[in-house]
Amino acid sequence: MSLVPLAALLLLSTGCEDRPPLSRAQAVSNAYNLQLRDGLNWGDAIETLAPGAADERGKRWWQMRYRPGPNGETRIMLVDAESGWARQPAAGYVPRLPPPPKISGEQALTLAEGSHLLVVTPWRPVNSPEERRTQDQEILRLNALATNTGLMPLFSLRAGRDQQVSIIYGWKNDRGIAREERVVEWMTARTPYRDLVWEDQAPKP
Repeated sequence: MSLVPLAALLLLSTGCEDRPPLSRAQAVSNAYNLQLRDGLNWGDAIETLAPGAADERGKRWWQMRYRPGPNGETRIMLVDAESGWARQPAAGYVPRLPPPPKISGEQALTLAEGSHLLVVTPWRPVNSPEERRTQDQEILRLNALATNTGLMPLFSLRAGRDQQVSIIYGWKNDRGIAREERVVEWMTARTPYRDLVWEDQAPKP
């Protein structure tokens, strides 16, 4: 075989090699660049999930979750695992949850009944069905996260006047929990919520 055809074959084989998979650092960087391009200021991702199963178009995506917006809206960026193209998800996108870790019985946090509930977010108005769906999705996410990390899944959405809602923890069937500071430690370590307030629901004398 002559040298020219051999060189051509080598060039073709090199061009047909699969590109290396997108790394976590590259995905995070591409999502950050999209923030800059779109004039967003979401900060660093609080959760990054590697690509899962392919979607209906055969695409697999890195998912970056950021701290909720001022009205509690979910903030997500997706990065194509093959091309590295970053985008915001389409309306109706259901965020993926992290895979559940193995939790031993010693790690699980059991809570006694009591009269307290933990206020996770202050009252805020819900002005559209989309905003309500966002809040409902956040409750599902928090309860799944609690289940997967050894905390009782007692998050719920409290409705008030003028279509206002508040995320609370520990209230179920008109019963609360005993005040337990380890719940606050769990929230601080695993969620973006920091303005946590215990409320005692016991009747005042």
